[in-house]
Amino acid sequence: MSETNAVDPQALPEAAPETKRRISIIWLLPIIAAAIGGWLYYDSIVNAPIKVVVQFKTADGIAADKTKVLYKGLPAGKVSAVALSPKGDAVEVKIEFDPELENLIRQNTEFWLVTPTVNMTGITGLETIVTGNYIAMRPGDGPPASTFKALDGPPPLDENTPGLHLILTSQEQPSVQYGSPVYYRRYEVGSVQTLAIAEDKQSFTIGIHILPEYQNLVTKESRFWDASGFHVSGSISDLDIRMESLTAMLRGGIAFDTPDPGETSTPAENMETFKLHKDFEEAQSGIAIFIRFATGQGLKARSTRVRFKGIDIGVVERITVLPDLSGVTAMVMMDPQSNRALREGTQFWLVSPKVSLSEVSGLETLVGGTYIDMKPNLDGKAARNFVARDKAPGETADPGQLEIILQGERRGSLKAGSPVYFRQVQVGEVSDYELASTGDAVNIYVIIYKKYVPLVRENSAFFNVSGMDFGLFSGLKTESLETLVAGGVAFATPEGDAMGKPAKKGHIFQLHDKARGTWLRWAPQIPLKLKKSPPRKEFPKPSAETSPANPQRPQP
Repeated sequence: MSETNAVDPQALPEAAPETKRRISIIWLLPIIAAAIGGWLYYDSIVNAPIKVVVQFKTADGIAADKTKVLYKGLPAGKVSAVALSPKGDAVEVKIEFDPELENLIRQNTEFWLVTPTVNMTGITGLETIVTGNYIAMRPGDGPPASTFKALDGPPPLDENTPGLHLILTSQEQPSVQYGSPVYYRRYEVGSVQTLAIAEDKQSFTIGIHILPEYQNLVTKESRFWDASGFHVSGSISDLDIRMESLTAMLRGGIAFDTPDPGETSTPAENMETFKLHKDFEEAQSGIAIFIRFATGQGLKARSTRVRFKGIDIGVVERITVLPDLSGVTAMVMMDPQSNRALREGTQFWLVSPKVSLSEVSGLETLVGGTYIDMKPNLDGKAARNFVARDKAPGETADPGQLEIILQGERRGSLKAGSPVYFRQVQVGEVSDYELASTGDAVNIYVIIYKKYVPLVRENSAFFNVSGMDFGLFSGLKTESLETLVAGGVAFATPEGDAMGKPAKKGHIFQLHDKARGTWLRWAPQIPLKLKKSPPRKEFPKPSAETSPANPQRPQP
């Protein structure tokens, strides 16, 4: 290669460096600001409170930025503003809810104001004394909504709430309200939920709820009645006042019962309809039995009660004359709790006031009126028809007591409860009496108390006493006023082997009109199992000088 073609390095031009264009940092600030603004806008949309308007009749108890909305006791929203509606007929309350509760704000969601209420019927909303008035809510279904109309009070329980929901119908408006108790045999088992006029505009419907643990008490045979206030019935001599409870008297209430419950009873279904009777008598709640009486004197329909140990367990519903005119039959509605006692052998009798020289009884009927008493028998077969006794039955002997029969020409003044004496100490009593099967004698049934049974022997002698001394004395003395008026029976037992063997149950003795002279001198020694009673002690016979009539004076 020639030198002329060589390139001189120094003759070449120098390379100029290329400069890159950069974005200025000042332009990043608008971008960041836009991003923050966009996020805030998004957050304001996503987390914005849900605004709704609830119409109330009045703004009493509601304040903006103060009154809260609670759901199940937890804050769910807050009142933001209160204003009059455009028509002026209501108050529009604007409420802001947490956006997380969007699913609860639906078309059928219900709102109502909770305030403290103190009156004769009770205390409600007591928690508002601390927290202040608040708006309660119950979520509903349907599409989202933003306007609502508040309820006047708490809504009824939802039909899906556990328990039994029933509908009662009444021709008259019952004295009940929301929350009034529902009773089963005076025990609260549910509450009233709704009260409205029926669709026919002629009656009322009452919705009640029975708690789940008690819903098995309601069957298709159950009967309901208005238990509000108290009911007065009867006459001046037979006044009956019935009240379910003090709460029911103040707040109103409903009671029900299930007659003759059993395994074959059909349980009530949810939303089943029952008739609401105006009172217990109209409901006729109980078991129907029929008692035959010789006469209807003292019996009054829907007034005369059946009592057991002082407690009312039934009421006479109606009285009819027997076809052969031999007596009357009383239809009685008995409390279902008495079902176990309605068996063959159970006895009924009418209790009325009796005042005579030999007897004063039934004085309580002067105020409460005549009533039917009963003595149950739990061992017989189930029965619904009975024949009333003409008097109260005698006492039944307890185990260890001795039952004997005294047979005499006439009853005299003896009756059930008349005392039986031995040496002027009561050792038994008359339990009953009746004519002998031949009609020519009277059988007096006697019970000897357990600890005195050994005193009665085969050869013991029984006799009537009517105020005359029947003790083992000489001379004539008067007995107590009780035996002087009502009379009684006494007996004596011979001494030694003459007394005979111990008497057995059902032994028949002759009842004498009076004691024989020798009987009054009998003084047998018969061991008795009396733990606290010491045996007889022999005392020295007092001399004439030291006798109580002539006490010996000390020498001066």
